Amino acid sequence: MNYFRCVAAITVLLGAAPLWATSVVLDQIGDELIYDPSSEMSPSVSQVFTDFPDFSSIALDDFAVAASELRLESIEALVRAGNGFSSFSLVEEFQLSIFTGSSPDGSTLEGDVANLLFDPGDFSVTVTQIGSTDVALISLSTNIVLPSAGSYSVGLASVASNSGAGTFYVLNNGQSSPGLPGNSDGIFLNPDQGFGGDAVTGTNFDFAYRVTATAVPEPAGGSLLAVGLLGLVFHRRMPKGRRPAVGTGSTS
Repeated sequence: MNYFRCVAAITVLLGAAPLWATSVVLDQIGDELIYDPSSEMSPSVSQVFTDFPDFSSIALDDFAVAASELRLESIEALVRAGNGFSSFSLVEEFQLSIFTGSSPDGSTLEGDVANLLFDPGDFSVTVTQIGSTDVALISLSTNIVLPSAGSYSVGLASVASNSGAGTFYVLNNGQSSPGLPGNSDGIFLNPDQGFGGDAVTGTNFDFAYRVTATAVPEPAGGSLLAVGLLGLVFHRRMPKGRRPAVGTGSTS
């Protein structure tokens, strides 16, 4: 391998490194197959009710990031249902909310960092039955850039009518998933206080969310990648007779 090829290869590797720096910044799901819903400390409604808006609420949990810019690649949540529920297909949409900080003021379910609606086909639902309870792992692909290091809160709410679909909950790790990371500070947000409590209610458990992120490449990293690719193209296209000779000097 000659000089130009070595430089191009090293430059590509250096420039591409940030593109693959994927990490899990929050995992309070662990192995969903070991969940026992009967051992939850308390089920928490996380639903935008299309027929009873005062009860619309969301289960939030916080996570911290150290990098200056991260792109959230995927959000997952464990969801179960009740009160007349018959199928997860009755969920009209999922609302994803990302808030700055770990203590939203409770005035809205819409996150200040991101507030997105996912239609059927834009999310996957993997249903497993634990005992007599259907539990779904909801998976969303996202492209949300967090602007700075610090604390954020994530929440996922089903959008559905109670009369037509029932009530949907985000599981908490309670007593059934010991050892999962977290600090037992999930938040129940119900801005219109239809459930009779405060708009913001603290809990003593963590909600079952998983958040995966990728580092946003620095501009210098992108430049290195471009230079490296150009170097490879230059090497491939240069006629053999014009390529710099290596080690051709005579010795005496």
